Amino acid sequence: MDARLSDAGSQRNAIENHLVANPGAHIAQVARALDLDWSTVEYHVRVLRKQGRIVEMRIDNRRVIVQNGRRADIDPMALMTPPRRSVYEALLQSGPATATALSERLGRARSGILRHLMRLEEDDLVVRRRQGRNVMFEAVRTGAGQSGETSRPEPASAASASRFVPFRSQAIFG
Repeated sequence: MDARLSDAGSQRNAIENHLVANPGAHIAQVARALDLDWSTVEYHVRVLRKQGRIVEMRIDNRRVIVQNGRRADIDPMALMTPPRRSVYEALLQSGPATATALSERLGRARSGILRHLMRLEEDDLVVRRRQGRNVMFEAVRTGAGQSGETSRPEPASAASASRFVPFRSQAIFG
């Protein structure tokens, strides 16, 4: 067997083993950990993806790689930026809220909060619901199904969406 193919096979196996041990790694992390060129890792990731052995996805605007069927092993909180994590944690602690209520609670601009909420929604970590004139955002449970499919997650408190009173109304009516 050609030594070059053997080397490529061993590199590819090393990349796949690294992804098993570190689900959610991105190409630069794999390249640094295995002391390989970025382009070499990119090539082997492309081959592994075509073979169906790995999948790529975006979490918090980062392209991450996991072994096929292991999406549930990724902790989205570990991949979030600190400001986005604070918005998500505020939703987990307080339950459904409007962007305005979150911006007041966190002391940040509403436009920045909305940007983080939109990204969290793209990553299926937040669900948006309209209640009258208000748009409510609610955190959802992290992680996908065990088989790795990407179904729409359920809200952390599905019943709370129907009984939720907007923050401004609570302040007015006591």
